[in-house]
Amino acid sequence: VDSLVLMHTGWEVLYGNLHHDMFDYVSPGLLGAANGGMDFNDIVHPFARAVVEGLCGFQPNYPAKTVLVAPQFPSAWKHASFSTPDFALDYDASPGGAVTWKINVTKAALMDVHIPVPSATIVSLSIDGVKINGSDHRVTLAPGFGRAVLQIALHASPRESVSVVMDVDPARTVNASVERNVFRGHALVLDPPAGFLIARVSDPQGTVNNTNLTSAAFTATVNGTVGHHLLFVYLTPIQPGLFVGALAPFIQLVKLNVSQNSNPVQFSHNVDHLANGTWQFADLSALFNANVSDIFYPVGGYVSPRPQTCSARIGIDGYSAWTFPYGQGNRPPRPAFDNVSALLNKDGVLDVLGGVQFQCGFNRSKNIVFTSLWDNFPTAVTISLAPFAARGGDTVFVLAAGSTNPMQTLFANAQLRFVDSDDGNGTASLDLVPPRNFWSLSTYGGKYYDYTRDWFCLPRVPPQHVALGTDNTAMVYAYTVPAGGRVTAVTLETLSLEVVVGLYAVSVFSPA
Repeated sequence: VDSLVLMHTGWEVLYGNLHHDMFDYVSPGLLGAANGGMDFNDIVHPFARAVVEGLCGFQPNYPAKTVLVAPQFPSAWKHASFSTPDFALDYDASPGGAVTWKINVTKAALMDVHIPVPSATIVSLSIDGVKINGSDHRVTLAPGFGRAVLQIALHASPRESVSVVMDVDPARTVNASVERNVFRGHALVLDPPAGFLIARVSDPQGTVNNTNLTSAAFTATVNGTVGHHLLFVYLTPIQPGLFVGALAPFIQLVKLNVSQNSNPVQFSHNVDHLANGTWQFADLSALFNANVSDIFYPVGGYVSPRPQTCSARIGIDGYSAWTFPYGQGNRPPRPAFDNVSALLNKDGVLDVLGGVQFQCGFNRSKNIVFTSLWDNFPTAVTISLAPFAARGGDTVFVLAAGSTNPMQTLFANAQLRFVDSDDGNGTASLDLVPPRNFWSLSTYGGKYYDYTRDWFCLPRVPPQHVALGTDNTAMVYAYTVPAGGRVTAVTLETLSLEVVVGLYAVSVFSPA
């Protein structure tokens, strides 16, 4: 892994967007492209700051008579120069490990220079041609993401220039990040790289608990939601030292891909076993509280709970972004059932995905039971499977549908729970996380999930879904009850603001 991977990735984002905007739009050289249009200069200022302050690291504070220079060049760069009327920077990295930085400012100031170290070891250092031997009060090594940061404080008097030559050992590198696939409820063990100790672990997303840190390892229990999470592991050398071959401290990024459990609740793509067995259908009719076609046309709107302030929040239709209404976009869609007749078997039962059956109430005035954090609907609903509780080997199928939007991406919008009322500890749950396993029932802004356009953020295999009609896509979920277990109820609970998620039907298949 590139030890300066974050700088490299940051440059790729900047470079890619710049070229997309300037070359792939009707107006050549435009910054901001379609989002900003030709009439707006909004992007010029943040672009200039991203290049000058971020990439080249020039961050002046002349009222305080100080200047910070903290360049973030990609490690693949071997030569670079940059200048403005106030600042000039020259950079050169030789194949042998010598890295030279020359910095000039037009107005003298007290200078702080923060330079990334492209190796695990600094061999020697010179400032303004003077070699630094041993410790120097002006120089410290601080941990940075995937590498150490050489921090030089030149505060003796204001100056206009500084030259730094750093010799490193290019053969000694560290991994900026590691990736781990883990399961909720399982143990996580992190071992430090050779020559390092784990000083501490930062977990800003609350992904783990029951933590224990020793000189040998960090252990914890994974309790975060399903999806991708990040831990920051602060590593310090076992034998710290400033130069002369000593290892340098750094922060290692631990990327956790959290799955539900070792037997994930997911749809099996092999439905051959459905050919022989019996189906039983839960009766949801008494619980139906809405017509899915009205999801974006609620009586009175989705108005509570909302703060009594003015802001660019989602519209009261639960669909429109602040840019949509008042002539800037189409009205919300009305989900239809124009495909259903082709999906019914001879018994009038919905038969989809090669044999999965549901008893639905599409022709009713109310045909779905919605849940939401809006006060229009209950937060959760429980469907009893009495008197035919699913037992070991049976499969519980759920037909669900609802709304989501780009701001809800990678959040658990809702949760399905397959409940054993006699043993709460045996309850299995599945977080519904767009776009991994939950897709909106309708288009958003006239567009739907498209693997040609959206491949980078969509799962490799699409989640199981069925098109019931225009702007009406339903998701199919399944849980096979383990041997000796049983499921007596299915609960759907909405977890995220702005969305409405509901159940059309629940079925139980018992193999012959």
